[in-house]
Amino acid sequence: MAQTSLPISDELACEAYDLLQQYGCLKRAAPHTSDGPVAPATIRNRAQRAVDRNLREEIVGLKPRTGMQIKDIVKRLDAKGNVSQTTVKQVKEGKKFEYDPDFHVSRISTMVNPDETEGIRWVIQNFDKKTAKASAKEVKEIFNDIVPLPPIKILKRKEKLKLGKDKMILMPFSDAHIGLLAWGKETGKNWDTKIAMDEYFPAVKDCIDRSPYAEKFVFLGGGDFLHADDDKNATPGSGNHLQVETRPAKSLRLAVHFINSVAQYAAQKYPKVEIRILPGNHDPNSCHTLAIGAEMFFRNTKHIEIDSDPGMYWFGRWGQVQLAATHGHACKPDHPLHGLAPNMAGSDKTNFGECDFHYGHTFHIHNKNKWVFETMRIIIESHQAPTAQDAWHRGMGYMAGRCLTCITYHKTKGEMERITHNMLS
Repeated sequence: MAQTSLPISDELACEAYDLLQQYGCLKRAAPHTSDGPVAPATIRNRAQRAVDRNLREEIVGLKPRTGMQIKDIVKRLDAKGNVSQTTVKQVKEGKKFEYDPDFHVSRISTMVNPDETEGIRWVIQNFDKKTAKASAKEVKEIFNDIVPLPPIKILKRKEKLKLGKDKMILMPFSDAHIGLLAWGKETGKNWDTKIAMDEYFPAVKDCIDRSPYAEKFVFLGGGDFLHADDDKNATPGSGNHLQVETRPAKSLRLAVHFINSVAQYAAQKYPKVEIRILPGNHDPNSCHTLAIGAEMFFRNTKHIEIDSDPGMYWFGRWGQVQLAATHGHACKPDHPLHGLAPNMAGSDKTNFGECDFHYGHTFHIHNKNKWVFETMRIIIESHQAPTAQDAWHRGMGYMAGRCLTCITYHKTKGEMERITHNMLS
């Protein structure tokens, strides 16, 4: 039967260390100890225990590194009993353990080392219901004086109409140039019908979503909705060559689908929607096909109205607000005799005389740097286009930003606000 060795006591360890220091190297003859004669190897083993337990040969002045603490010191003796090697093991300095006030200690477990010293201790804490209730009561008292916010109210249709009373939203959407083809290395940005559709509709949705409630929404296509009027791929008036990406029928289909989608989306928010498509220098004939296509699609929809007037001008009125628009390639907005302002005063003279506010909108030049002025109490402005540049405009050095705008007009207060969606190039 195997015998289990008992742990070496501190007295035997110190006695063996002192004998080793007194007699030096022990090879054969072993002195008697308090428990009888022992082998030299046993003497050295016991002396090593005295050193390991720091019972002899204390190290003076040893300091751990910053943020570290000494975990263990191991000293090795030579044959004569002198310390020949000292190894100091350092570990990261532990944080002082703090008991959680909401828990109580239910059990403590300790792992004991072979020399009967404490190794690792486990503290098991359980949730203290009494303490938790007291803490919850304190927190509740802190928030007693705070008034909660009212719940979010989902507006009903009548409430939306009340908020939008006497307001109208105008979205000037011009120079879409659906069918245009541009190569990024030549113009700075790739462009085709797919890219146009991917950018246009999200921009329109964003403007509608951020615009206020109103009684009416007007989508004004200000001309050049299509890049080419037919398969000649040239402007009908001047014969300028155009870079076209696809066949005219495909561009027509995409444009009609886009207009119908905008009308349907706007009708979800506004009780009345109006669509008007003006002719431009790129599409003086095919633009009417867009209006007729939308008119046929919504022929049985009472709250969506398609204005299929083929004229070069659009005149509208909202309470005391007179509105007008033209593409800008024929009628020059800033001409003192036959510009847009004289046409508003002459062709729409009843509204011009009765209204307090007058606003004219033009397009064609793709920027708003040139025609923003007031004359005859009429404010005329040109709008940026959402489309990218083609090779000809890039080569000529024309530069302009890209954006969409929704303008809010009030029946008696005129323009109230506008929402802008900037389209990054």
